[in-house]
Amino acid sequence: MFLALLMSLQPALADEGDFAKKKAEILSHLEEKIGKLNEHKSCISAAADRDALRKCQEQMKEWRKGERSERLEKRKARLEERRKKLEEKKKAD
Repeated sequence: MFLALLMSLQPALADEGDFAKKKAEILSHLEEKIGKLNEHKSCISAAADRDALRKCQEQMKEWRKGERSERLEKRKARLEERRKKLEEKKKAD
């Protein structure tokens, strides 16, 4: 009975590790975003003319483009992983 209880708790313990890891990733990403936004704000504040303002906007646009492509790559990797798991499950059945 104790062994069955221990086995049933094992996934919950694994979830705690995944939760902590995911939480740390989210916080790290938010810190990065906040830093970039503060950098952009400083750039805008320091802009003395339209050209300087345009340069700030272009820099931010490039950063957002990189963020978007990074998200898409992560999404593709997750989808590929799910597809492989489904194929393995079908083969096992």
